Amino acid sequence: MKRSRPATHLINAAAYGPRQRLDRLHVCLLSFMYLPIYCLSYIYLLACFYKSAMFVVLIGALAIASVWAAAAIMPVTVGGDAVIKFGSEVKEILQIVGGPLEREPIIKDGKLTELGHQKFGDRATFVDGTLTIHKIQQSDLTDYFYHIANKPMVITLQAKE
Repeated sequence: MKRSRPATHLINAAAYGPRQRLDRLHVCLLSFMYLPIYCLSYIYLLACFYKSAMFVVLIGALAIASVWAAAAIMPVTVGGDAVIKFGSEVKEILQIVGGPLEREPIIKDGKLTELGHQKFGDRATFVDGTLTIHKIQQSDLTDYFYHIANKPMVITLQAKE
């Protein structure tokens, strides 16, 4: 009667050719290569079992992944100082001038513009994405528009009560 060969013989022949042999460590490592496939199939089975819960999680993940804009309100004290951190990649900040859709840059190419100097005088500095305004006035309490990764953002300064 012919003696059957172990399963490692098939792995040897397929992966390494007939002359090389696998020891137990290599077989164990090959088993761990398929671990992500086992995990994904387990997650798939859970998803089938809990369809509604997984659907909600999927929709939530897609909603988070597709953010189109962000808005924030920053409370400040009139007469105090405000340090607004926009991020080092921000080089242009706009403010509303005239109508609600008319925006002009107060910061352009990382520097205060004519409008910025006119509005703040020597009270404002812009360094590495951080706008510092000293002695906040009532006219400074407005919206500051900017973009991060081509997504529109706005920070509104609001007086503390």
